[in-house]
This record gives sequence, structure tokens and C-alpha cells, in this order.
Amino acid sequence: MKPACALLALTAVAACADDAVQPIDAAVDAAVDVAIDGPDIDAGPCGADFFLTGAYEDWDSTTNTFDGVEFATWTVRGEPTRTFTTNPNGRVELCIGRGHVSVIDATQGDYQPAIYVTRPEVFDPPGLFFFQIKGIKTTRYASFFAELGVTPDPARGHVLIQEMGTPRALTLTGGGTPFAVDSSDDLSWAAGATGGLVLFTNVAAGTSTLATTGAIVGPTSLPVEVGKLTIATIR
Repeated sequence: MKPACALLALTAVAACADDAVQPIDAAVDAAVDVAIDGPDIDAGPCGADFFLTGAYEDWDSTTNTFDGVEFATWTVRGEPTRTFTTNPNGRVELCIGRGHVSVIDATQGDYQPAIYVTRPEVFDPPGLFFFQIKGIKTTRYASFFAELGVTPDPARGHVLIQEMGTPRALTLTGGGTPFAVDSSDDLSWAAGATGGLVLFTNVAAGTSTLATTGAIVGPTSLPVEVGKLTIATIR
């Protein structure tokens, strides 16, 4: 083949090769465009729902002796697809509906069954607030109440309130003796209803109403069930 013919042949092959890769380039460009401009990037992992996150920790956990409640199942009542199993550090990440109270069952074989009651408004703006609550092992249950000087009533439940911000004295209908600590790092429970965590012991089963001076952001109508620990975060 003459050099001129060879050059023409190579040019034709190159032209064909260029034509052949254009669809690949287009696909890559499209993928990049989707990654950059894709739908709902700013919507977060829950889309239009609220991304609930926080820490579920053992009753005696502190910063220095941290113990998360791992492998606990959190499921929104009436919405079984809204469920999450806690991480080894007790981290909870769950999508819940906006504009209403969500009641969430928290179960783990080594712990007393718990009910977490929440409203998204407690944690607005997202990322600024998150819950830090506690569960109590079945093997710790009796000894802890003995330390308080309280005999658990098998026909009643208990209520734990996490109050973010400046603590105010809380009241709860349904009876129950309150004990409080300053924070989740404080294990020195003492009689009283003012603290970062307040425990109402032996509350009558049914619906109890939480109140304090001023407005409460968060749930105030709390379900109490026999043998269970109802937990709520307010501010």
C-alpha cells in the first residue's frame, strides 16, 4: 500500500474509533450530571420525612464508661416498615413522619421494653438537637430501684423524661415518685423533678400528661404501659 493510501486508511479508522466512543462519553457525562444535579440531594436520607437520630445508652453509661444499647429494634407503631436496629454504639437512625407524634417501640432481649415518644419539632433545626436517653437491663432493674428505695409495682410503668435546655420542675399525672439527675453523665439519682433526666417511678398505666412552667416543645400526652419504660425528649 502506498504511504498516502495508508494515511487515508488510518485516518478513516481513527474517525470510526472516535464515532464509536461518543455514546460512552455521553453516558459518563449523563452519570456525572445525575450525580451533581440528581433529585433531592438536599432532602437527606428521609426525603420529606424527618431524620430522627440520637443515642440509646445503658442506664449506667457515662462518657468515661460508655455503653450503648446495641442491636435494639426500634419500630414506629402502626408503621412496621419504619424500623431500625441500633448500632454497637447505640446510635438510632430512623425516618419518622412530620407534624405529629410518633410512638416507637424499643426492644432488646437484655433490657426492659421501652416506648419512645417524640415529635420532630423537638429537634428543629435538624442537626442542632438530638436525643440521648437510657435503657435499663432486666438484671439491673431490681437493684436500681432498691437504691432509690422504691419497690416496682408490677401493675404500673415508669416514665423517663430528657429535658434539653435549662431544666424546669416537671409534673406528671398518674402518680409516680420523681427522681432526677443533671445529665446522662450523672448517676447520682436523687428525689426531685428538675434535671436533665427525670424518672417518674410507678406511674399508673394509661395516658399521663406532662406539664411544667411555660411551654413544652415535644410530646406531653404519654402512653404508660405495665412493666415498660416510657421515654420522651422535650425542650
